[in-house]
Amino acid sequence: MDIHWLLLRIRKDYLFAPRHQEYRQILEVARKQKYKAMSLLEFSKSGRTGHQRVLALRHDVDNNNRKGVRLFFELEKEFGVSATYYFRLKTFKMTRVVDEILEYGSEVGYHFEEPATLAKRDRITSCRELEKEENRKRIDEMMERNIQNINAKLGIQIKSLCSHNDFYNRQLEVENHAFLSDRVRQKFNILFEAYDPSFMALFDERVCDVTDDSCLWHDDRSPVEAMLDGVPKIYVLTHPHQWHPAPILNTRENMQRLFQELYYRSRGSSCRGSDKVVSKEGT
Repeated sequence: MDIHWLLLRIRKDYLFAPRHQEYRQILEVARKQKYKAMSLLEFSKSGRTGHQRVLALRHDVDNNNRKGVRLFFELEKEFGVSATYYFRLKTFKMTRVVDEILEYGSEVGYHFEEPATLAKRDRITSCRELEKEENRKRIDEMMERNIQNINAKLGIQIKSLCSHNDFYNRQLEVENHAFLSDRVRQKFNILFEAYDPSFMALFDERVCDVTDDSCLWHDDRSPVEAMLDGVPKIYVLTHPHQWHPAPILNTRENMQRLFQELYYRSRGSSCRGSDKVVSKEGT
């Protein structure tokens, strides 16, 4: 086992103080520097033709850290800004906060992972096997069923999707968004997927709180630094579970993931030689 990774994981999951005062600072600097903070959906409608300075806010809700999500949401209400929250199937269980986010006017989208789910369920250990036409069709069917259920539950039509990165994706060396079909996009009138190259190209800089070291931000560059440098269009990605400690929840999820990964590795994978690059986001 990689001791460096293990120590980093312990630090990031257990040995950190709540960070929401930092988020307050980000919103304060945005206000002072004349940035318009908004959801990805709002930005997609205005693009580069709208406000001169934009801070697009995205939160990936990977686990049921309700306090972490609510602290982001309460600060956004205080500052009168919107954001995009991507919920996984299991985190849509936070029904009350999801309803409040929608009622306030922020965006709720779907953090999908059907390709990884299918691979785990059907013991698919090869990315080439997962890419077969019959499996792509099954992934489409799973996504259609899940999106229909989400829309019915929320009473809305979600407008955007975002790929979740499961550890299975890193084993298979393929990302979930590689399986998002035009059929699904068209059937549900999906405006964009958060990793669409055409959407990402609308931004001048992207700042993320996922790192492989002790830094709080990727490449040790925060949204505040980007705004003070005057970067016009900034995309900010955060994960609430990395901002508010939840040791019991993190322990339960880490143990579950550890057992799943050990089981998967015991079967082996056959994805060597793949030319796909897999993101570390959403770990």
